[in-house]
Amino acid sequence: EELLPEIARSLERAYDVRIVISNPTLETARFYGRFDRQKQSIYDILNILSSTGRMQYEIKGDVVVLK
Repeated sequence: EELLPEIARSLERAYDVRIVISNPTLETARFYGRFDRQKQSIYDILNILSSTGRMQYEIKGDVVVLK
């Protein structure tokens, strides 16, 4: 049960990427779940988050844009 900006900061540190939240409504979005960074790639986690239908993502080089 974390806010998306907190999740984004954790993912940035764990996967050495930059994450930009381009949709202001996502600043207060909460997501529930647990991720295993040892077994899941950044793509796995982003796909799980986007499968909720609450957000989409786009990867531009080493920047992940959440929209």
